[in-house]
Amino acid sequence: MWELLGTPAATAIISASTFVVGGVAGFLSHSLVSTPAERQQQRQRLYENGRHHKEMRAKLYGEFTTAIRNYISKKNSGATLSLDDFQRVSTAGDLYFNELQMSADAILAKSIDKHSRNTLVTAIVEALQKNIPLYYETLQKIAERIGAEYNGKFKRQNYESMFQVSEKYASDAVMPPVSDAISGHSRISTD
Repeated sequence: MWELLGTPAATAIISASTFVVGGVAGFLSHSLVSTPAERQQQRQRLYENGRHHKEMRAKLYGEFTTAIRNYISKKNSGATLSLDDFQRVSTAGDLYFNELQMSADAILAKSIDKHSRNTLVTAIVEALQKNIPLYYETLQKIAERIGAEYNGKFKRQNYESMFQVSEKYASDAVMPPVSDAISGHSRISTD
């Protein structure tokens, strides 16, 4: 029997088992032994990270809506639209939606406190259901008006972490499940 323990297969199993048991034991001992001060520091880090993402979202959302508002105002006044108008809306939208994607990544990594997560989930769902589809439509309309070619499409794969967050954390009681609301949405490309 002891000669079986000397085989490469047995050695691999023993090594893997030791690694897994040691990792679990280390995690549990750290979790159970952390001091109240360490737990408070962790909560503070989560809060600060959440606050940062909420502040950046608010700032970039303001810039995005300003760019859209300026475009609409210029269009309604009859002024000639230019590539600069397209780029202003495109850049502001890209920055805003990129921040939402980073927020979604942070939520999935559990590096944001619960209250901030709830606030950001609402913004993410609103972006997926309304803002992003309208953003692509607006860019298409601007491109047509200035005679430029634009082939941008709302593709799930480009916003996957946002979809994951909305499907995992969006409350059915507050809003419809995003997967149902969006799966039949004609504005999303499956390309």
